This record gives sequence, structure tokens and C-alpha cells, in this order.
Amino acid sequence: MAAFLRHITENKKYVLLGFLGGFLVAALLNYSGNIQGYLAGDILKTNRTVTERPVVAQTETTEKTEAVPKLAPPSISVLSPNGGQIFQEGYLTQIKWEMPAGYKANLYLLALKDAVMQKELIAGGLLPFHSPYDWKVPKKDGLYWIQAELVAMDTGETLKTDESDRYFTIKPKATGATEDSQKEEPELAAEAPQETVALT
Repeated sequence: MAAFLRHITENKKYVLLGFLGGFLVAALLNYSGNIQGYLAGDILKTNRTVTERPVVAQTETTEKTEAVPKLAPPSISVLSPNGGQIFQEGYLTQIKWEMPAGYKANLYLLALKDAVMQKELIAGGLLPFHSPYDWKVPKKDGLYWIQAELVAMDTGETLKTDESDRYFTIKPKATGATEDSQKEEPELAAEAPQETVALT
């Protein structure tokens, strides 16, 4: 024991260096372990960041559709002459009708001849603003009706028709009468009673 103590005393600087060396080795080992732990944590955190996909907020999209204007239901009505009038040949009168926009109208003169309804075109492709239409009474005495025909713009298909409620009369022009002298006569004769003829 005395020899061991004497050895330590004689070589105390080497012993001190040994203790210092051991302490440094232990400190280095501890520091290395901490570094490895930090590195492992960073790697896990990095992996977690990569694997976690960002949540994309979903926004609701509403498609705006422009309202397409709809056409009014197809309808057409003859307003004048609507029956009971007496016109003289060559007299200038007006045909009036009602119809919605977006369609065309054709006007016909209907006549009942030998129990057969005859149809003659007066004007075609008319629009609502063409009413009233100036019409020169033809030289055809007899009983007549006006027919208005509603036609589709794109296809030309006939959608609706309407006729005068009663017939009107066309008579030959009186001898010596002029157009100016006859302008009021149809209005005065509008109330004259006439027999109603069924339109077939």
C-alpha cells in the first residue's frame, strides 16, 4: 500500500492527466450522444413535414347562367276588320292585329265561294310594329274574312291562326264616287245587321 501511495505521489502529474483524459472522453461521449439525438429528432421532424400533405381549402364555385329570355306563348288576334263592315272596291282601310314579339305574321283574305273557302295572301313576314297595315280593298265584291297567321321565326312553322269573328262585305264602287268620298262610309256601315256565316 505504501509503495502504491509513493508511486502516486511520484507520478501525480501523470495521474492528473489520466483523470483529465477520462473526463474529456466521457464529456465527448455525452456530447456525441446529444448530437445524435438532435439529428434523429430533426430527421423525424423533416420526414413528418414531408409526409404531411397540406390541406387545400375547397371553395364552392357557383356557375352563373345567364337567363335566356323566353318567348311569350304564341297567340295572334285579328282586331279589324272583325266583321260587319261594308267596304267599297278600291277603298283604303287598315288591318289591325295583336301578336307577341319574336314571331312573324302572314295576312290572308278568305272568301267563301261555292261552299269552298278560298285563301289569298295579302302580306307576309309582318312584325308586331307593322300593325296596323294599310290595305287597299280589292275589286272583288262578296263576303270576306281576314285571317292572321302566326309563324315561327326560325322554322316558318304556322303556330296559331285567327280570323275575323264575322264576315265583312266588299261592294262595287258607286258610279262617280272617289276614294276620298268613301273614307267614312265603312265606319257608318259597321253597325248594319248582317247574317252570320260560320267560318269552316
